[in-house]
Amino acid sequence: MKGKLIFLIIMLVTVVYSCRKGPEVPTGSSRIAVSNTNMDTVKATWAVVSSSIETAGLKNLIDHGFCWATTPMPDLNSFHLSLGSSLIPVKFTAKLTGLDTLTMYYIRSYVMDDKKFVVYSSQFEFTTLSLNLASVTTDPVTNITSVSAQCGGQVTSDGNGTLSARGVCWSVTGNPSLSHCDGFTTDTGHNFISKISGLINDTTYKIVAYVTNEKGTAYGSVRTFSTRLPCGQAIVFYGNVTYHSVLIGSQCWLKENLNIGTRITGSQNQDPTNPTIEKYCFNDDSTNCSIYGGLYQWDEAMRSSVSPGAQGICPYNWHIPSDAEWSVLTAFLGGDSVAGTKMKSTDGWYNNGNGTNISGFNAFPGGNRGNNASFNNLTQLAYFWTSTQSDANESWNRKLGYDTAIVTKYNSFKTNGFSIRCIRNQ
Repeated sequence: MKGKLIFLIIMLVTVVYSCRKGPEVPTGSSRIAVSNTNMDTVKATWAVVSSSIETAGLKNLIDHGFCWATTPMPDLNSFHLSLGSSLIPVKFTAKLTGLDTLTMYYIRSYVMDDKKFVVYSSQFEFTTLSLNLASVTTDPVTNITSVSAQCGGQVTSDGNGTLSARGVCWSVTGNPSLSHCDGFTTDTGHNFISKISGLINDTTYKIVAYVTNEKGTAYGSVRTFSTRLPCGQAIVFYGNVTYHSVLIGSQCWLKENLNIGTRITGSQNQDPTNPTIEKYCFNDDSTNCSIYGGLYQWDEAMRSSVSPGAQGICPYNWHIPSDAEWSVLTAFLGGDSVAGTKMKSTDGWYNNGNGTNISGFNAFPGGNRGNNASFNNLTQLAYFWTSTQSDANESWNRKLGYDTAIVTKYNSFKTNGFSIRCIRNQ
């Protein structure tokens, strides 16, 4: 009886010991072997580690990965990253994230076989780095147009962190930043190219590259560029319409009549106090606006200003030409008596009354909306407002006809609807 009791005690101790050990098998087991953990990259909040599985007699593993902690001998009860099952032998790599800066960690790789026995590698120690702002340089600005450009940057340091954003930001007022900018890009890569669009023509911008990590956002050096291109190269996108420019003497003109605003019927007067620009289309047909541009009453075109050279409804950095600027134009073209032929388009005029358009002004015969609300003279006459009034009720304008080379200057009631050509600010 005493012998049986001793035997039962021995068996019980064996079972308890087995449960206390759990499934872990010492490194170097004949069943599984795992190499030491290698630290491939260590940063402030993350690290890249690798290890490899070496074994004999087994074909599959049900799990493998890494365990880490701030105390020695980390195991599956510590932070761990499972990489799942694997064929063997194999090298495996992982990125550990969410680490604390300037902290010592202990790490071991592990493997688990189909019997749920776990083997750990030898312990390795590493310390994370300090977290700093990243750094970036700003590339030169290239491929500049009236409304777009190309820039970019080069990330020269990640600050020992993870880069979450990079690109360029720009502003017309003050040095740009993500909290003070007219626009920004979001790009990828350490050497990135930024496509910039939606710029305003004839405008000076400041632009800078930025890069963001966990510490915050850093900026490169600020560069300056302008979308004011030489006349002839300048293209203006305004109100979803593309306008081109032409240099005539010393003046830069748009080559097309303005077609901006919301169409109203010819029976209505335009309201310059309305924030929405209003336009007439000849015979209330929107197709005519697409061909000849809109027709505008003087107060609407000037947006209630009475100052010669006012911007009115023209794009930014352009304005409605004054009477004096119209006189400069016709004088350069040989005077009022012959300038009309040089300004008229080479087709579209009634009875073949076309011009040579050697000026590039390309005047089309858009007719007018009379002050009695009627539409008149399409294909026969072209009327253009100046920004100079002759009195409280009338303003100066210019008229070109199909049957004459003359550019006629006269004053008309402001309630007429005429075409608008814009001239660039000096």
